[in-house]
Amino acid sequence: MRLIEERLMSRYSKLRSFGIRLGAELVLATVSLEGKPLLYHFDSVGLADPVHLGSKYVILGHGRVTGAQLLLELLGYKPEIAEYYDMSVFPAFIIDLVSRVDPTVSPFLDPESSIYIRYSEEEKRVLMGPLKMEEFGKIKSTIKDRLEVIRKVWQLADNRGDRYVLQLLEKELEEDDEQPEG
Repeated sequence: MRLIEERLMSRYSKLRSFGIRLGAELVLATVSLEGKPLLYHFDSVGLADPVHLGSKYVILGHGRVTGAQLLLELLGYKPEIAEYYDMSVFPAFIIDLVSRVDPTVSPFLDPESSIYIRYSEEEKRVLMGPLKMEEFGKIKSTIKDRLEVIRKVWQLADNRGDRYVLQLLEKELEEDDEQPEG
């Protein structure tokens, strides 16, 4: 990481010496050989922040505050409970919704548009490549369903009241907690 920082700082410094002011931010995501996800945010100076140790996410660009941060707050995201989120769906959901209102954010439309990184327990190595079409279809379907769930809960709260919906959801969650796993 230190080598990447040194090179970025050197290159950014050289550009500034020519009068070029950068506002660039970079994200480096990888997986350690032990299968641990690593996520670094590089600021416009070239310094890395290991966000996998803190917030566990990075949001860049114009949609940062008005889109992604708003959704994270609405959904109650906290780093300490991140492991309970379906991380194949959660980031795609955020990207998909923000892209609907912010034209500077690319929508989650094409599995070939990004590189997906994961650790394979079977192969004992880090793999990367495009998302498989079957998984892409599942994620897109889940995004559509999750949005519909939010809309229906809102509609039910308008029709029956917030207390009714909260009690209904709490009862369902209690029953779900009582069920044996598997």
